Amino acid sequence: MFHRKGEILSHEKVCPDLFLLTLKLPEIARSASPGQFLHIRVGEMYDPLLRRPMSIARADMIMGEVEILYKVTGKGTYLLSTKGEGETIDCMGPLGRGFSVPEGGDLILVAGGRGVAPLLFLAERALQRGKARVTFLMGASSRSCLFYENGLAALGARVGLATDDGSRGYHGPVTDLLEAELSTPRNGSDVMVFSCGPEAMLRKVAGICISRRIPCQISLESFMGCGVGACQSCVVKVYRDPGNPELGTLYKRVCIDGPVFNAEEVVFR
Repeated sequence: MFHRKGEILSHEKVCPDLFLLTLKLPEIARSASPGQFLHIRVGEMYDPLLRRPMSIARADMIMGEVEILYKVTGKGTYLLSTKGEGETIDCMGPLGRGFSVPEGGDLILVAGGRGVAPLLFLAERALQRGKARVTFLMGASSRSCLFYENGLAALGARVGLATDDGSRGYHGPVTDLLEAELSTPRNGSDVMVFSCGPEAMLRKVAGICISRRIPCQISLESFMGCGVGACQSCVVKVYRDPGNPELGTLYKRVCIDGPVFNAEEVVFR
């Protein structure tokens, strides 16, 4: 983990309330893995006091650049959205446990809303290896909130889109697209599912995969204080033994035990 000041190289609004921020962070770019995050200080004073966790959407090891995709949801992210090129941002990272990605097979990525960020990074890394087949299923409230469709297709991913209002792609939840994909014969290929998005969507994705005995990794979002496991503010309930629920549950910290967990171990509310 590094603690660095990252220079803003670009900062653009890509759709309503959604911003793409590119930072110069060479050490972090070289060491980051899909699913990890940055812990960002959004202000210069003590209000807001706490840092904000931001999933890494891309890390260019050669250029030393890191991209994050975030939505303006409150004071902290609003302050972040006002920063411009040439300014610096205090960053800690890369933090957390990311995705475990196989060398090959069929990878199905299911993204909801801003949950697209860590899956963009995952898709790029998996396709760069040249052995995996990637299907990227992206859900959003409307077409204006869909992001990076053409970029994913250019990398070689199959892209499926779903919108709540039917303005682009399938009219309905992105989990319907997942069920359709998993009903398609795969000619014996190993299939794994990776997902990030709202809790209700993750619960559905987990249920679909567990019922079909398909390996699934999910990236959880949580309020965080320290980001390094000390404050215990981001705990999630998990089964002690997913194969034997009678053994009870315990709590793990999203910041260091996650944010990526195997779907069958998470106890959803």
